[in-house]
Amino acid sequence: MYPTDRRQLNTERQIYLDKQFFVDVFSIPACVRNTNGDFIGYNEKFSKEFIGSLDIKEWFYSLPVQVATLFLREELDAMSLPSSMNKIQSVAIGDKLWLVQFIPLIYGEVVNVLWLFFCKNSNVIVDYCRGLRSNITNDRMLEFKNKSTEIQWKVFILYSFGFCHESIASLLSITNGSSRNAISEVYKFFGIHSKHDLLMIFHTSRMHSLFFDELFFILKCAE
Repeated sequence: MYPTDRRQLNTERQIYLDKQFFVDVFSIPACVRNTNGDFIGYNEKFSKEFIGSLDIKEWFYSLPVQVATLFLREELDAMSLPSSMNKIQSVAIGDKLWLVQFIPLIYGEVVNVLWLFFCKNSNVIVDYCRGLRSNITNDRMLEFKNKSTEIQWKVFILYSFGFCHESIASLLSITNGSSRNAISEVYKFFGIHSKHDLLMIFHTSRMHSLFFDELFFILKCAE
């Protein structure tokens, strides 16, 4: 089902995350599947929203055939065409509509796929358990976009989607240090101190469509 020769994969277009990356850093439902089709991780949001008392495999098998097939097709595309934007714009699960993104994750020679679920018919409400203020509005995000340099904005997008500094530097033809400095400026602007806080801001700003479009544009320009 998936490419057996990893040389087929364009590593500069894929997202590199180390083994310390866990799905529970996301404030939205998220899960990870391996190349055997096994769900190897999911966060509490995913469990509460979809699984309940079910086994995760039972949940997947309970989906309408059309929905499950659509998920598998996009997952395969994420593995085979990592430079493309692999997402489902709108799919009904239960009584809600979801935008679902499929992101390839690389751990050495192992490739898994991260599924992210963005609710389309309700605002995401997050408990900032670490004290991060929930006042990052659309206007504040747009203010950062307008005040930041082109490189800072692109680094912010790529880093928030999981690209490591080495991959960002290669994509944007900058140094690793320039990429790190850009993220330092992001932290200063939003008054944050960790990648966890950055991801919380990124995924609760309710600007997912803009971020996806920006990521697609950046990757297309880097081809």
